[in-house]
Amino acid sequence: TVPENTQRSSETRSAGFAHEINVKIKTVSNCQTTSFAGKAHAFQTTFFSATITPDTTRTNTMTPTQQLQSGIQALGLDLSAEQQTLLLAYTDLLKKWNKTYNLTALRDEAQMVSHHLLDSLTLFPYLQGAQTMLDVGSGGGQPGIPTAICRPDLNITLLDANTKKTAFLQQAVIELGLANVRVVSGRVEAVQDFQADIITSRAFAELADFVNWTAHLLKDGGRWVAMKGVYPEEEIAKLPDTVAVERVEALQVPGLDAERHMVVLKKV
Repeated sequence: TVPENTQRSSETRSAGFAHEINVKIKTVSNCQTTSFAGKAHAFQTTFFSATITPDTTRTNTMTPTQQLQSGIQALGLDLSAEQQTLLLAYTDLLKKWNKTYNLTALRDEAQMVSHHLLDSLTLFPYLQGAQTMLDVGSGGGQPGIPTAICRPDLNITLLDANTKKTAFLQQAVIELGLANVRVVSGRVEAVQDFQADIITSRAFAELADFVNWTAHLLKDGGRWVAMKGVYPEEEIAKLPDTVAVERVEALQVPGLDAERHMVVLKKV
C-alpha cells in the first residue's frame, strides 16, 4: 500500500500540474505502486491514469471592439472610429430589444459582430455607383442598418411586414441618428411609391420569389444583390427568363465558419 503522506503529496502535485496547464482531470483510476530498492537507497513512485480535456472557455479573448476592428481590416474596409462605435451601439440595441421582440437567435456578442455586422459589410463592394438601396425583409436590420452607418451617402429603405420588427428598426434609426434611412412596414408586393438602384436581402426568400416580388421596385440598370449561404444552384435554375445571373461570388466572413455567397442578378 502507499503511505498516506506519499499519496497525498502525489495527488497535490498532480492537481497543481493540471491547474498550471489549464485543464480539467475528469477521472482518476486507483493508484498502483512500484518499489525500487538499492544498496543505499529505497524509494517508491506512484503511477496514476487520467482523462484530460482542454478548457475551452476562453477561446475568444478579443473584445467586441477588437473583433470588429480585426474584421474590418480583413475585409479591406476603411471605417472611422465613429462608424465603428455606431456599429457596436447597434448590436447593443439588438440585445436590448431582442428580449421582447425576438429579433435574432444569437445571444453571444462575438457572434453578433461576425454574423450581423461583418456579414452585412460584405455587401460594400457591390454598392459602387448606387444612390438608393432597398433592404427587403430587413428583420433586425441586416444588412440595411450596418450599410447605412457606413454609407451615409446612400439612401436606404428598410422594408418588413412584421410590425414589431419595423418598430425596432424605426427606434434604431432614431437612436443611431441615421438620416439616410426610412422604414416601411408592409408586404413588398404592395409597395409602389419608389424604386432603387440596389435591391438586397438576406435570408428573405428563394431567388425566383425575390425577383418576382420586387421587379417593379428595381430601377432600369439596377441590380438585385442577394446574400446567400451555400451556393444556390437549385434556386438559380428556377429563375425566370427575364432575369440573368451576372455573377456569383464566394465570400469569407471573418469569424464566421460557414459558407457565404453573393448573387448579383439583372433584368434581361
